[in-house]
Amino acid sequence: SEPKWIWNFTGSTDMKIDEPTFTYLGNGKILGLFRDDNQYVPGSNYFQVQSSDSGVTWSSPLRTNICEPYFSPAPLIFFDDQNQKIITIGTDRRHPNNGDYLAKDSEIWIYENSIDEVFENPVNYSLIKKINRPNPNNHMLYGYPYFTKTSLNDYLIIFTDSHFDEQNEDADLFQFKLSYK
Repeated sequence: SEPKWIWNFTGSTDMKIDEPTFTYLGNGKILGLFRDDNQYVPGSNYFQVQSSDSGVTWSSPLRTNICEPYFSPAPLIFFDDQNQKIITIGTDRRHPNNGDYLAKDSEIWIYENSIDEVFENPVNYSLIKKINRPNPNNHMLYGYPYFTKTSLNDYLIIFTDSHFDEQNEDADLFQFKLSYK
């Protein structure tokens, strides 16, 4: 089908959204997250939208409690249909305007919820684990996590860490597994 206009954010002063990620939950339900690109505003994290009719209509974007209160790059959200869990991974990319800033303190945040807990309540995400940076340094935790399901029904999560000095970039890749046994 042809692209269809959904929202118009022209002139909006409180939302600068980008870096979307969506997951299908079954029964026509879709859940989506967007990064809030107001990275210099304390508390900028993610906005959530949802559809109950396979994307024909959408809710307005509402702020979540994921990685609150830190600025976070692209979110990751996916649905584990075997365990009926929504898994959300966020990486906080702290910024000097977000309080006491030490880049090495940035963390990976893992959330796990049922559909009913967050579908219409985007401030109800349940943090199940924080992971400290695998290699603390003064690089920014770039984030941009992605996942794949393994043959053991685990989820392999991969994300990046990066430092750019206007001429060169030093990037590291990290991974961890989520297991449901």
